[in-house]
Amino acid sequence: MSRVRFMSPYLKGGRDTAKLTNRARYIATRPGVEVLRGEHSGQPATKKQQAYIQRLLRDFPGAEELLEYEDYQNAPTQGHANAFIRQVQEDFAEPMSRMENYLD
Repeated sequence: MSRVRFMSPYLKGGRDTAKLTNRARYIATRPGVEVLRGEHSGQPATKKQQAYIQRLLRDFPGAEELLEYEDYQNAPTQGHANAFIRQVQEDFAEPMSRMENYLD
């Protein structure tokens, strides 16, 4: 997850830092946030991405047939991993909603 610098004269640290941290995390990850594509898409996939992709492939065998997975296999970069994960989440949204482990 990208780091966000959030500066506000109205929100001060101190005893409420955990609350402010959660609020900033929500602002960064809420629905509708535009994630900027950039310098990291060409770097190798992270360990968490690789582990999540293995889990998706284990739980959804049909995901191996997606074109995004072929791109990921040819060049396992963060950009290809992200595209594959998004496509699996889109294509297998209904089965994911029935599985307790995939709910937010």
